[in-house]
Amino acid sequence: MILAPAIQNIDELLAQPFDFVIAGGGTAGLTLASLLSDDASLKVLVLDRGVYRPDDLTIKTPGMWVMQLGNPEYDAGYMSVPQVATGRPMWFSAAKALGGGSTRSSLYTMGATAINGVLAPVNAMSFIPAPRNELKAWVELGNSSESIDSLLNEVRAVEGYKESSLDAAAVHAATGKAEHRGSIGPLPGRHATFVPEIVEDWYKTLDAVGIPTQRDPRETGSNFGGFMVQNCITDSNERADAATSFYTSRASRENLVIVTEAHILELSGIGNPAVLEAAGIKPNVDLPGVGENHHEHWSFGQSFRVQQQVTTLDHLRDPAQAKTEAELYATSRTGALASGQVAVSYISAPYFFSKEEIVDMQQSLDEDIAVAPMGLGEQYKVMRDWLSNPDIPFIEIVVCRRLPEPPHPSEKFITMYTFLTHPFSRGSIHIESPDPAAPPVIDPRFWSHPLGTRSI
Repeated sequence: MILAPAIQNIDELLAQPFDFVIAGGGTAGLTLASLLSDDASLKVLVLDRGVYRPDDLTIKTPGMWVMQLGNPEYDAGYMSVPQVATGRPMWFSAAKALGGGSTRSSLYTMGATAINGVLAPVNAMSFIPAPRNELKAWVELGNSSESIDSLLNEVRAVEGYKESSLDAAAVHAATGKAEHRGSIGPLPGRHATFVPEIVEDWYKTLDAVGIPTQRDPRETGSNFGGFMVQNCITDSNERADAATSFYTSRASRENLVIVTEAHILELSGIGNPAVLEAAGIKPNVDLPGVGENHHEHWSFGQSFRVQQQVTTLDHLRDPAQAKTEAELYATSRTGALASGQVAVSYISAPYFFSKEEIVDMQQSLDEDIAVAPMGLGEQYKVMRDWLSNPDIPFIEIVVCRRLPEPPHPSEKFITMYTFLTHPFSRGSIHIESPDPAAPPVIDPRFWSHPLGTRSI
């Protein structure tokens, strides 16, 4: 399908010259393409498999993002190859809407982006810019120190943050200060309008073990500690994503064209010649890095039964109550489905490992650095130093107010999901067929690095 007011078919498309061709209309790609089209002299083409869904309530409703996961209308749902460590394949969610993961996950930038150079969409509607102390890795990799200030200024430029006027404002005050955020940008931002009591108890627990909770990561330059999450939610309690925030207002432009296509780089003959030839594709550009250096931060959940008076989202499993909540949101944009992610915490390696253990882990990475390809070796040098830094997150913990499959429908639960923020293992994603509809071969190589299994 072609989204362009002046182009009606593929022949017309192929006859058009473009100044920029962007592979991927997700969080980063669609935002970049939309902003480039502000220059009317430039013609921009975006290649993405996603469907443009500006009025889809499943996408617009903050509390329904999880309902997209595994739903074939919204999620391609690929399986990886069986992993050596477990003997089992792993499921990988992949958005099928224009805007990519931002339509059901988040506009989210964590410290790993200092190495990846991309926006990583995860965790509901959270908007967590990469902190200054992790962006310093850019400088270590050869970029100028001014690039950090430039990036952070651009983050503020796109933000349309508004302080909460509700009772929850007092909870947000210390960790979401307006003076450190932009207020007139196209991407709306706000904190949760409802803070369940379990989050306050969780923060008390973090404080008790020496993990700070009352500071703003934008002010300190570090995401270490616990803080309230900024969500991409509009004043009318609808989720915002890359499509609605950046593309919708520009969709009628003749110099911005969207074409739905998947796996475009390798299908076009760009990549490792050996991989391309094995898939039946003629190599056109020898670029062996395509599809490589794939790393995902694995997670696991620990669930706890809570008392009946604790506010959770377990009631949404009851079809009648779920219908009531859906109707409440549809008519007033309020209720359990109107709120986004509430809080998150990031904890550094020195809180989990002794000095001796960290030194041993660093020595293990030194051995990898000595033999690793240059790009990976540079990544490991940064990660080596991060291990001993008390302000660099090693894990992320998110509290969810439900258990996916409770043992009894009348019981209430919370689930604490733990993520490794900077994984050591590196995998790949490649095609194995010239058929665009064929699923890719995904091999994250989870726990293939010894420090990955040690982290568990």
